[in-house]
Amino acid sequence: MSTGRPKRPRKPFSKLAPKTQERKLKHFRKLGLSDSQIRGRYNAGTLGPQSAARGHRATPEHPGDERRNQERYAKYGEKRSVLEAQVIEVKKALFGDIYKFRSTRSDNAVKGIKSVANRPGGAKPKVDKLPKLERMQKFLEKGNELLAGPEFSREDADWEALLDISWDDPDWAFLFYH
Repeated sequence: MSTGRPKRPRKPFSKLAPKTQERKLKHFRKLGLSDSQIRGRYNAGTLGPQSAARGHRATPEHPGDERRNQERYAKYGEKRSVLEAQVIEVKKALFGDIYKFRSTRSDNAVKGIKSVANRPGGAKPKVDKLPKLERMQKFLEKGNELLAGPEFSREDADWEALLDISWDDPDWAFLFYH
């Protein structure tokens, strides 16, 4: 039940980090507001949605949010789907002949789906942390370079140097294949 009063921010504009202040000022100046209007409306809780000022007009703040609001983020979802399909193909080309490679588990890692093989009652797959688009794009760039290069030897490859990744970094977990 709404009380009709605007929700005030957790902290006043003057207590925001300088870069955050500047980003909000820059965004709302483009909409025709003066600096004093922006500060006043922010502090009163009447400035309006802040997501665009944070750089999320067309993209979700967290990748999983796209699945909850598919209509709003349709373009982003299409881009993610295309990238996921490309990453899956490059992973299969690079790792598909390794005896430990499991196509379903590999695909699920890219799509952020936790395995449900050992869950009682056949529970629905749970979406885990989705890989960031930048990480998938970086992998595609490097992976395609490797595949296009002359006589690539997986055994002799220094994967961390070739892909410039850290296997301990959970943001790269989508590369796991078994």
